[in-house]
Amino acid sequence: MYLIAGVDPGTTTGLAVLDLDGAVVETISSKDLSLDKVIDFLITHGRVSLVAVDVSKTPGFVGKLSAQIGSIIYSPPESLSVREKIMLTREYTTSDAHQRDALAAALNAFNQFNQVFSKIDSMKLTRDKKDKIKDKVLRGESIDSALKSITVKKTKKHVKKEKTISSGKKNKPVKNKAYLKMKEINSLLIVENKTLKEDKKILEKKNINWRKKYMSRLWRDREINTRNNYIDGLELRVNELKRELNNQLELRKTLKLVADGRLKPVGVYPEVYGGYTFFKNKPKIKQLDGLRDLIKLSFVDELKDYDFLRLHGLRLSDSRYLKRVSGLYFIETSLLGDLEVLEPVLRLEDIVEDYRVGRS
Repeated sequence: MYLIAGVDPGTTTGLAVLDLDGAVVETISSKDLSLDKVIDFLITHGRVSLVAVDVSKTPGFVGKLSAQIGSIIYSPPESLSVREKIMLTREYTTSDAHQRDALAAALNAFNQFNQVFSKIDSMKLTRDKKDKIKDKVLRGESIDSALKSITVKKTKKHVKKEKTISSGKKNKPVKNKAYLKMKEINSLLIVENKTLKEDKKILEKKNINWRKKYMSRLWRDREINTRNNYIDGLELRVNELKRELNNQLELRKTLKLVADGRLKPVGVYPEVYGGYTFFKNKPKIKQLDGLRDLIKLSFVDELKDYDFLRLHGLRLSDSRYLKRVSGLYFIETSLLGDLEVLEPVLRLEDIVEDYRVGRS
């Protein structure tokens, strides 16, 4: 019987054996499985055509095993994930993760050849011949080549047998068994080397394709980021324009109210509009000279901080009564009669001065 063996090497080694129809023959796992014991276990079940692993890099243990039993190695291009291994073995029962991983490796390898195996199974041949053809296909031969080699080998055996019978003499072995075994292993290694070279070419081609896809995706992501940044910039500009438009509309409404006499403009000191000004910052006393007589009412944020202005003849009111539109300040005309106003503090020198002016 020709077999596919899945191997999960390690402190605990897992083994899974399939026949070339994909049926599970046996699964085991043990901490006491040396290379010799693994070989003995596999040989008792048949001839191993292929040893499979679940990782992309072939472990050294599996390489030695393959060389000893004359099988080829199958390792996936990318290591199988736990999810993939669970999906592959979901219809089978295993005792532990080591058996599961070994079985997943064997089933994954079988699936890679299942399509070509189906073609072989459709041939009108005995199962033994089908398995021999499958074995040769696994080792790198085409179906046609494998079929011809089986036919030629059978013909040669038949002719040799006839010659032996006609001569009546015993055929002597040309070489000893060890030499023949080494020759067989050498042939297998040649085939495996050829397979590895072909696999290398396939992987190199895949690597080139992956690099192209990666670079393409990288450039695409950069273009998307650039476009997204541009769109974000446009959205910010649109929002700014909307705010400006709203401000313009509100200012237009406000100016209409000013024109109707419902609002009075208030300057920001040192600007005085119609006798009204707003002190956003504390002025120096010298700065009031020349403007004090123009100011009818002053607005401030904190009355207590600006109380000194009353000593200089200014009337004060709270800036909370002001309406701000596009950086400009206004006071509703209807509020002017109801404002809380702090009147100027009368100083003695001012009273004397007023008296002198009156007497003159």
